[in-house]
Amino acid sequence: MRSVRLFDIGWATFTIALLVSQQALSAPIYNITLLPSLTSNCKGCDQYSVGYGLNDLGDVVGQSFAVTSPSGYGYFAATLWTNGTPTNLGKLSGTTDSYAYGINNLGQIVGASAAPPIPNIFGAAWQATE
Repeated sequence: MRSVRLFDIGWATFTIALLVSQQALSAPIYNITLLPSLTSNCKGCDQYSVGYGLNDLGDVVGQSFAVTSPSGYGYFAATLWTNGTPTNLGKLSGTTDSYAYGINNLGQIVGASAAPPIPNIFGAAWQATE
């Protein structure tokens, strides 16, 4: 603990105690990375992307709103970001939206695919074929 004298009025001395933990002194510094939406090149389109999972290789999974026209029609697409570049992972046959929630170091992705009327939600897994 370190004390700093604030002021002294003769009969009393006021001090402020600075309590700084070693943990606070060595707190990590974070960089923020933009996860662009699948429609980042669509002028006038709404932009939406959310990351939910991260592996040790820096790959991020989540969802992005894939707009199919400037009128705003589109769907939620399970998305993989590799080096900041988004890839639409697709959806199960007969469903309209997909979501990715986790990825491991082998690139295996888990999430869900949904069909109206909600709550018709089905678990889904993606595996790279390359």
